[in-house]
Amino acid sequence: MLADVFGSVLPESSSCEIKGLNKDQGIVFTADEKNSAMISWTLRDLLSKEDTYITLATFYGRQRKRKYIRHVLGFAIDFDTPEDTTVEDIMDLYHKARLPLPELIIATATKGHYQAFNLFPEPLRCKNELLQDRVYRIHKLMAKALGADPHAVGAERWVRRPTAQNIVYQDLASYTTWEELETWYEAHKPLKKPEDHFRKVIYIGTILSTPGGQRIQESLATAPNRLNDYKGNRDEWCYGLGLCLWDAGIPTGEIKTKLANWNDALEVPLPDLQVDKIVRSVLTGEHHASPYVIEALTGLSARIKGFYHLPKIRERRSRDHLCEVREDVIADLLSCGVITESQKAWAVRLGLSYRTLKLILAQLREEGVIEANTGRGRYAQSSYSLSLAYLESIGSESYLEAAAGAEGLSFTGILKGHTAISPSKGLAVAVEERLFVATVDKFFTNDS
Repeated sequence: MLADVFGSVLPESSSCEIKGLNKDQGIVFTADEKNSAMISWTLRDLLSKEDTYITLATFYGRQRKRKYIRHVLGFAIDFDTPEDTTVEDIMDLYHKARLPLPELIIATATKGHYQAFNLFPEPLRCKNELLQDRVYRIHKLMAKALGADPHAVGAERWVRRPTAQNIVYQDLASYTTWEELETWYEAHKPLKKPEDHFRKVIYIGTILSTPGGQRIQESLATAPNRLNDYKGNRDEWCYGLGLCLWDAGIPTGEIKTKLANWNDALEVPLPDLQVDKIVRSVLTGEHHASPYVIEALTGLSARIKGFYHLPKIRERRSRDHLCEVREDVIADLLSCGVITESQKAWAVRLGLSYRTLKLILAQLREEGVIEANTGRGRYAQSSYSLSLAYLESIGSESYLEAAAGAEGLSFTGILKGHTAISPSKGLAVAVEERLFVATVDKFFTNDS
């Protein structure tokens, strides 16, 4: 059977060089244990091995990663079902999900656990990242619709090698086409929520501060009655904890120490080499902690708290968005005098994006409206304040506005409205502003 599946994508002979492979050919990984991968360069090499695991995809790189996939030969769904589950039960799941029936079902070492294969009649060539992403999305939705293991998703993952001893169902008279799965995916994919252009979520804290983040930091040995349930997920717990620490900005050395201490507290610790491998994977920064995965592991909420910033409705805006931000920054400097916080913290406090604040600050500095003193060194701080020339320029204008009773006008003579940090102001605020303006005007008059 393996000859029929891999015959067209493995070369007849190879010099063990990736560069020498034809673009329509690739290599296959096999392993007796999941951490001891070997490369099969030819079909003869693949058939001569009796390893436990194999990849249902070919690769054009020496690493078993999604970005190096060249061909996808089918999808394998991992079922962690009860012991009394039969092959007919697995087929019923496919009927209910309206998916094409699998051509091959394998019984794993654990009783009641199966792997079902939908094999393609021709290998699917992954020519770009968009197709690789679509393969992953279809595979993930299939696992969700079938109630299978949501973590055993991805064409690059290990699957059981089919043998005469573990095959419990086989029907190679017909195959599942890629077009069938695409049609099924388009009919069952989740609908995108309409984008809410009037809301901007600002998140507070990290996953470590959530109940799920607190739970994943505890060693499994603290709950011996649940240890057997999570013993098979030690790698995932360790990797999830590492990603949470990485996203929280924990130093590299401290991440290594925390993972080592977490592992030492287990009743059945992971091998040190496996922990080192997980640490190296975390420190690459290629992945980030997912609240959904942490929730699935711990059974507790891992959602980061946030609040919604509601900008002004576009129909009510009388000015450009950057003009509103400009006024907010100037008003904040008038009220605070000197601001020493970082630009990122300043942007969060005003409810603005970091890039927008940087743009406005650059414009105001170029126009001479604000002055910035940039510190140097590791713990240096930068300070921002309105320039003396700008304060003098608004001194006489502000007196005229107050004398005319223009409660609805700002210092720049533009009608006030709802901006990013200030709601529509009432009479009391306007009176307070007039008193402040008069004080400023008096100050500059006496000084001259």
